[in-house]
Order: sequence, then structure tokens, then C-alpha cells
Amino acid sequence: MPDATDPPRDAHSDPAVRSAREALLAARARGRCALIPYLTMGYPTLPASLALMAALEELGVDAIELGVPFSDPVADGPTIQRTIDAALRQGVTLRAVLASLHGRAPGCPRILFSYLNPLLAHGLLGLPPALRAAGVSAALVTDLVPEEAGEWLAIARAARIETCFLIAATSDRARVEAAAAASTGFVYCVSTLGVTGARGRLDPAAQQTVQRLRAVSDVPVAVGFGIARPEDVAGVARFADGAVVGSALLDAIGTASEPEDVVARAIAFLRPLLAAAHA
Repeated sequence: MPDATDPPRDAHSDPAVRSAREALLAARARGRCALIPYLTMGYPTLPASLALMAALEELGVDAIELGVPFSDPVADGPTIQRTIDAALRQGVTLRAVLASLHGRAPGCPRILFSYLNPLLAHGLLGLPPALRAAGVSAALVTDLVPEEAGEWLAIARAARIETCFLIAATSDRARVEAAAAASTGFVYCVSTLGVTGARGRLDPAAQQTVQRLRAVSDVPVAVGFGIARPEDVAGVARFADGAVVGSALLDAIGTASEPEDVVARAIAFLRPLLAAAHA
């Protein structure tokens, strides 16, 4: 659990900071990087992932991505696929995730991370009230491109749910501009080509992609895919507003199944990354 060696919590833990955009802008204003862990909800169990979410909020991370299990996670690598399979075998769905979060006040911004099909199965019109009741203030729909997101954008904006879209090194100027215009929360920059998963080093293409975004917009930007070490986070902090860590965190949890073991392993892994982000 958090102790006296943890980095001091600052504006991101203020109850007034309840949006992902605010958290990243607060980090930018302080010349540092927001740390955003990704959790597969339902891994290793739904109670364990809820305990982990609460512990990370207490630790002082800037925001948390809540991954929704989906049967065809085409953007995800072996680690996240494995955790998604484990959650699906337990019957964890989007509705189950939102129901488990109902009434749990957020300690930091919560970002729903999902593919489109679970949102459609839930019903887009009914999604914003369910997100609000679950303390979720933003949504990133992995396989939804801004040019095809008109219906979701209208629904989300009317309900003041922040929207986040992806860009990558292969995104042309039109896509970068569209993602920036559609993202009321932040733009998620995919650091490297391919699926999620830890890499040996941070791809230099990430900085170039963020620079291309900065040339057309001042929207906050977080970098993900392949962030695994404190030096990766420190590197991202030099050119972006946030760093997302997913596969490496789930690898650190490993085969732990008891909530207290899951929490202990995750915090031991994240402490040095949080220190690097807040340096």
C-alpha cells in the first residue's frame, strides 16, 4: 500500500480534478508527465481489479484506464489478450464493470477503454448515465475513427463525457487533425506500430508523431504501447503530457490472484514509474 516513500500527491488528486483533460493539463502546467495505468477489468477477478483500482487511486496516479473485456481485441498483444480471456471466462462484461463501479467515488479520473461492439451492445444513448454513475468521465474507443464517430460524439458531448482518439506514426495530417478536433479529453499517441506490449526501448517515432500533433493543436496528448520502465516514462515526459502503462503492469501482477497480492505487486512496479513521471 502507499507509504511515506511515495511521491507527493498534488493537483491530480484534488477532488475538483475529475476529468482526464484536466489531469493532463495539470501535469503539463507543472512540467511533468501524468502517469496513467491501464487495468483489464475482471483480471484476475473483478473484486481484485476493483481493489487494485482503489489502491492506485490512493497511490496518486493521475488517471486510470479501465479496459473492457472483448472477444476480438485486435489492437492488443499477448499479455492483454491473456487477461481479457481470463475476465471473459468469468463472465465480465461492460455492464458488469459499470455495475461494479456504481457509487464508487473516483479518486482520480477514470477513462473507459473499450472496443466499439461492447458500447453498441450496451446502447450508446444509455451509456453516458451509466458512465457517470460509475465515476467514469472519459471514453477511448479503440477501433472507432473520428471520421465515423459522429453519433457517439454527439451523445458524449451532450452528456459531457470526454472523448479520446488514437493517432500513430502512420496517421496522415487529415487524421491527426480529425483526432485532435474530436478529442475533448486527450489524444492517445500509439508509440510504435503493432499491438500493445512492452518493448525494449521507446520508439523515436512517438516524439515525431506528437510533434505533428502539436503543429495543428494544443490538445493534451498521452503516449502508450510499449511503456514499461521508468526511463520510458521519463522519455515521454520530455515531449508529451501523459504516459500509459498497461502490458508491463499486468506482467508485473503475473499469476497473483488474491487482491492483496495483486495490489502489492502492482504498487511495487508502479512506484518508480510514478516517481519518474513526477520528477
